[in-house]
Amino acid sequence: MVCIESKSGGYSGLMTVAKAKSRAQTFTISDLVDYAREGALRIPEFQRSFRWGQKDIFDLFDSIRRGYPVGNALLWRREAPAGNVRFGELGIVAPERHDALWVVDGQQRITSLVNAVAEEIDANSQFAVVYLPKHERFTSLRNARGQVAVPVPTLFSIPRLFMWFQENPDGQQYAEHLQTVTTALRDFALPTTVLERADEDELRRIFDRINNAGKRLKKSEVFNAINGASGSGAEIVNVTTIADSLASSTTFGRMPDDMVYSALLVRRHPDLTRSPNDEFTPDRRKLSDFPDEDEATSFRRTEDSLHATVKFLQDRVGVPHMTFLPQQFLLLILNRYFSLFPDPDRRTRRLLVRWFWRAAANAVLLSLSSSTSVRKLTKLIVKGDEHGSIQRLLDAVKVENTFTTPDLEVFRTNQGASRIALCTMWARHPRSLETRKRLEFNDLAASVEEIGSLNDVVRRVVSSNDCDERHRNSTGNRVILGFEDPDIADWMAMVYDSIRDREIDEVLASHFFTPDDVRLFGSDPQTVIERRTQRIVDEVHRFLDVQTGRDPDASAPAAPSPDDEL
Repeated sequence: MVCIESKSGGYSGLMTVAKAKSRAQTFTISDLVDYAREGALRIPEFQRSFRWGQKDIFDLFDSIRRGYPVGNALLWRREAPAGNVRFGELGIVAPERHDALWVVDGQQRITSLVNAVAEEIDANSQFAVVYLPKHERFTSLRNARGQVAVPVPTLFSIPRLFMWFQENPDGQQYAEHLQTVTTALRDFALPTTVLERADEDELRRIFDRINNAGKRLKKSEVFNAINGASGSGAEIVNVTTIADSLASSTTFGRMPDDMVYSALLVRRHPDLTRSPNDEFTPDRRKLSDFPDEDEATSFRRTEDSLHATVKFLQDRVGVPHMTFLPQQFLLLILNRYFSLFPDPDRRTRRLLVRWFWRAAANAVLLSLSSSTSVRKLTKLIVKGDEHGSIQRLLDAVKVENTFTTPDLEVFRTNQGASRIALCTMWARHPRSLETRKRLEFNDLAASVEEIGSLNDVVRRVVSSNDCDERHRNSTGNRVILGFEDPDIADWMAMVYDSIRDREIDEVLASHFFTPDDVRLFGSDPQTVIERRTQRIVDEVHRFLDVQTGRDPDASAPAAPSPDDEL
């Protein structure tokens, strides 16, 4: 992030607000840049994350070049604390302001404009935009190699453009056209309404109307905008910053903003479907299990309870990463429990593990992931009744034979059954092919962060071209490896002559392979996959036998716990 030490429009259409005063104003790109660098314009994390791709940014500048309308913005004039303000990849150390302009609508456009004309932006950034005069279009620097291309910061500045002509004689033939584009950019003014003397209730109404008029915001985004903007502290805390903080302080991965928002709601009250608009009004607070909490306290304690939930999931339940979580509702229920009972006793912790795996295995059968079911489950967790709450949760997921057997015929990373299989594989303590050491939480987190998609993180044993569809999509054709590890098929070929080596045999066993599989793999990989699939299915059954309490004497690789027994 580039850090800059700070110095020191019209929203078209009719708007009727009882008390608020609004006035039309336009802002040139230079105005927006100056306001942003001075800390007078605030586009905080609580509004919504930056969602535009590069094509959206290209289209915005092309519309400006052509004189097309780009829509209106809505700003809210009010005080702002001192702090670090972020605009995409540009950071400003902003002073306290009594007249700051907060963006209510228009973040994507304003962020794009301010960043794309900044010289400091890295060449690999999505905001690094260039103009191709020959083709009369905006594109990325990567796609402009070998062509006459003018960076937007240069195009926006007349002195820099003249210097560019001197350094790029091939561009002289486009001089008149480029000066026309520069004029269009410099003359552009974003129509804006500046809202003044509006209270929070009026802002909620305005937000609702904007939200219903165009692309509907998610509830978590509305919640962030309304409640985050009301904060008076120097550091803004909201569902986005909580998600970021948890991602940086744990190895569990980043939770979606919507999940953090839901966790905050169910922590305070079982009704997950309620509107975000009035969460901290006096009437709503009376209904909460935490009536004395203000916004800042609620955000902080939600982060604390989520942190405790993540630690419990990793250390005791056996879910190493967010992407391995069988169903999202499981985390929400645990979060409410740890909110009301931050330090449950050992027996309760064992029963929570038992509840988790019964609920995970029976989720589809009992339709537990619906909002209605989540509300019913959270209502069973009653403040002041730790032991009664866990017993009610266990009763709610009780079915004949304790749990149903997950369908593992086909592996799909977005299905609960496949994620249960992944947790079972993780409980086997898979080893790195490269180092032969057990993979740790941070190894898995690094793989997910580097690769992104769980479907790619959990690699195939046999490539798509070497087996039929049934074997290719089976659970036995997936393996958890370290980011630096080679493909396991290549590795087995390398260790073919060393399969009686104890360390290599331990690595094989940690991935549900045997020495015989190595010998057979080169000639009959599909049989190896079939055998491995059956081993994993058998292990899932044993894993659930233990974790659900159905067979406490079964031998399964339950997740290790230093001070508790499962």
